[in-house]
Amino acid sequence: MSYSIAKSLKLITIAVAVSYILLFLFVSLSRIDYEFELEYLESGSILQTERIVAGEKLYVSPSIDFVPFIYTPVYFYVSALSTYLIGTGYFPLRLISFISAILCFVLIFHTTLHSLLKFHPWEECQGSEF
Repeated sequence: MSYSIAKSLKLITIAVAVSYILLFLFVSLSRIDYEFELEYLESGSILQTERIVAGEKLYVSPSIDFVPFIYTPVYFYVSALSTYLIGTGYFPLRLISFISAILCFVLIFHTTLHSLLKFHPWEECQGSEF
């Protein structure tokens, strides 16, 4: 394979990867302040965070008035902090989800880059016979 074809394939691969990230950012940011529910659990998540902001316990025995979600509480407590600072609604919860997704992208990028910089295939082949 010639050098120009390899370089072209590398550029195409990078362009496709960047386009997926830009598409994610466009879709996420265009829907982050949408005033209606995008997923059926969002209203329940708002109720969970409102309970925390009001100082009530999150995990109580189920009753007619309130049945808690069985999910881990970290998201709800972080969302309650954002709800306390920004106000009630879908936006504070979606903002936490968006920031979490960006942090996951950064973590995956850092992990991948770190493992690629440590990978030296020529060192793996030393001492082997072909």
